[in-house]
Amino acid sequence: AAEGDLRRTSRDELERTAPGALIQSAESGFEDDSQRQADLSEKPWLYLLFLVTLVAEQALAVHLSFHVKGEAAAPPAARPLAA
Repeated sequence: AAEGDLRRTSRDELERTAPGALIQSAESGFEDDSQRQADLSEKPWLYLLFLVTLVAEQALAVHLSFHVKGEAAAPPAARPLAA
């Protein structure tokens, strides 16, 4: 119930509620990256590999799909309307 109030709280209230917790403000810039873990999603090679895979998939889809060449594709014959 105490967490339902979404108003901004004061620094004193935060320190009283969570003693010993690291409190950062927007002005501090969150420069402390000691808890941060780097992962594969930060590498540009992952996105490049994904892009190459998508381009190759599209090239294979066009190459392996059925395409009629030139004038061999005749328009469908018109059917008479039923009365």
